[in-house]
Amino acid sequence: MRKIKSKFNILKIGKFRFYSGLLIGLIYSYLINLLLNLLVKSKDITYALSDGNWSKFLNSEVNFYYSFLIGLLSASIAFCFTTYIWMSKIYIKNKREKLKIRYSQTNAIFTFGLIFLILIRFYQIYFQFNFSGFSLNLKNEYGVCLYFLPAFIFMNNWNNISRIYRTRKSFFISLIIILVYGFILSQ
Repeated sequence: MRKIKSKFNILKIGKFRFYSGLLIGLIYSYLINLLLNLLVKSKDITYALSDGNWSKFLNSEVNFYYSFLIGLLSASIAFCFTTYIWMSKIYIKNKREKLKIRYSQTNAIFTFGLIFLILIRFYQIYFQFNFSGFSLNLKNEYGVCLYFLPAFIFMNNWNNISRIYRTRKSFFISLIIILVYGFILSQ
């Protein structure tokens, strides 16, 4: 006989863990957004070093494609921390459920680390192209496909949560929240 999964709700996770996870996720999202925006704006350092004109670097703005991508990416990366905190139950009687919760915790932190390693390597390549005089335009090269990265991170975290809980309604609510918060961060 198969055991039916319990419904994902605030009481099941715990009020303190749920709200602290949301708060920490929002704070990390804002900080990651600032970091990624600075990294994108730093492409103009090569022109400032060669020309000696720092006004372009100081006044550079990111277009909507990059800013919305960075907003979604930072919100979905911060959702890894939220998932980690939500799945941090200490006392669980059911051994099978405990293994699933530990797996989702580990997978959330692993996803965070892996994505940051990919972003660092991608930024190194991007900076090398700009420093050597070549222009690399991500919008022309990848287009909408680059938006699959935040979607993958978000879906991966919800996949781990859905192994333990029934999450249909919560998934759609959080999807809307992530999209709106990513749009707010892009402004």
